[in-house]
Amino acid sequence: MFILRRDTIGTEDNAPEFQEDRFDATINKTSVPLEIQKLQLSDSAVYYCALTTGGVNKIIFGRGTRLNVEPSEDLQPSYYKLLVDKNTNDTACLATSFTRSHKAEVDYPDLFNNKTPAVRPSDDSLYNQLAFLSDAYQEQQCGNAENESPSDTCKDELRPDPRMNFVALMVLGLRLLFLKTVVFNVLLTVRLWISQ
Repeated sequence: MFILRRDTIGTEDNAPEFQEDRFDATINKTSVPLEIQKLQLSDSAVYYCALTTGGVNKIIFGRGTRLNVEPSEDLQPSYYKLLVDKNTNDTACLATSFTRSHKAEVDYPDLFNNKTPAVRPSDDSLYNQLAFLSDAYQEQQCGNAENESPSDTCKDELRPDPRMNFVALMVLGLRLLFLKTVVFNVLLTVRLWISQ
């Protein structure tokens, strides 16, 4: 997949999802700088420049340039201590809903440094990061982070919806009515065949 294509004879082509008013490049003598206007969070990526020479079916890629677009607001992470496996008592610390990609690593380097990186699900502006806890010290650190967290504690409460019971009964009734109709039609068809 390419974002845009430029060559020395003047061909300029942008991929459909990369509009020309936002993504542009101009060939200079020694470089082809990429310009992105009106940055969006979804523009965060590693951008590679590729070069082909005339007549050779060989593509040479550059080292790539990482662009990390951060939102202007600064939301602090909420921390939660999670029980991963009841049998082994494995625990993890979840930092969620924060805007700076390395915020959890800066706040609690003993927990999140050199662990899984912070990720931002597609079409989301907030990061999440998970660290599996390996000792009592890390569990204590996660507990401290959870207590200092700006948000309410995570409560996992599920209450049945009374309308859901009514809907389930209604669906059961309709299925019984359909089954009764099918049986009635089969019996009438068998009776008609016997009478002929």
